[in-house]
Amino acid sequence: MRLFKSEEECVSWVFGIDMPPKLGSTGTIIIDKEKGTVQKRPTLYQGFKILEREVGWLKVLGDCDFVPDYLDSDNENIWMVYVGEPISKANCPKNWKEQFEAIIETLDKYRCVHNDLKNGDVLVLNGKIYLIDFQWATKTGEDIPKDWPKHLNGYKGNRIALESILRKYG
Repeated sequence: MRLFKSEEECVSWVFGIDMPPKLGSTGTIIIDKEKGTVQKRPTLYQGFKILEREVGWLKVLGDCDFVPDYLDSDNENIWMVYVGEPISKANCPKNWKEQFEAIIETLDKYRCVHNDLKNGDVLVLNGKIYLIDFQWATKTGEDIPKDWPKHLNGYKGNRIALESILRKYG
């Protein structure tokens, strides 16, 4: 069961209708659980090429089992495979520490720093942890541009940001 903070959030989630942007939100997401797909339409921060960056990272990380499979994209949307609900005490896998280490090792291998990990970016489906929302990701050692939003947590790195999320639930 998913709980919503407002009627606007529920309408946006269920029907994919653009509502006034929420803090930290980059656009509209349409989830079709029957088809097992997600359509993401970024509407904020378009000048930062977030759609192109996310598509790029989904392709680079395409053989990793902790990111959604990339299906398609156009100039406004990305389609990917549905990979679950936000992590919670109820769905946090017992082996979260092992999954965490494997995710960090793989991100390090691909030199990927997510930069914006938060609770809603860690999903769980059938006991498997997934990371989503790579629109602000950079290569390891690459500086976050000074004109990017100040909320990004790249300075923490993947390990600290992800571990702080998982420890809340594990």
